Amino acid sequence: MAGSILDNRYTKSLRSGDDSHYKELLAQIESIEEHSKTNEILTDDDIDEIIKKVKSTSGKEIEIVLEEIDRFREDIEHGTYILGNSDINTLDSDMVLRVIQVKRAINDILITAKLVIAGIQA
Repeated sequence: MAGSILDNRYTKSLRSGDDSHYKELLAQIESIEEHSKTNEILTDDDIDEIIKKVKSTSGKEIEIVLEEIDRFREDIEHGTYILGNSDINTLDSDMVLRVIQVKRAINDILITAKLVIAGIQA
């Protein structure tokens, strides 16, 4: 979705000659990317709260959550949630790379979430 929005804004900026909105959006995305590389996303208190919540969740509920994570990963991989291959083909090569990186990052986060949930429940 982000890639599609960026591509649309880029196209509009080329037509109008005003690329300020496009550059502003790019700057926001770059800021988010930099923040994700350097700053703490979760505090220790956040992690403790997550552990408490997972431990208080029933085994059946955990099973459902893990199934939903798998379903979400499949949707991302097959392009039914985030841009699919046919949608990506309309973007420029730089944007395709960014979309693929985002999809892989989300997939990595979901796998890590499953491992954390399984580890807490064990």
